Amino acid sequence: MATGDGTEYDGTAAVHGRDCLMLTDATAGEAARFLLWLRDGHLPAPDRVRFSSEPAVERGIEADWRLPARGDAALLADELRHHLTVADGT
Repeated sequence: MATGDGTEYDGTAAVHGRDCLMLTDATAGEAARFLLWLRDGHLPAPDRVRFSSEPAVERGIEADWRLPARGDAALLADELRHHLTVADGT
């Protein structure tokens, strides 16, 4: 996958049950830039984007987190980092 600025991301996409995109080997900052590009340019309902993480799944946390419908990449990165802090239990 590549964003409009040419940044490339590795991951998978699935549409079985729930539409899902999974980025691999991305930092919170990198994922935030991808999510901003996706949310603001390609999704019809940006207020319905949810996310999780590998640490959350490994801890058995099944609840998805809602991505803020507004805000820049820095705000999204902060939200992703907060999620990881909670998921890691620290």
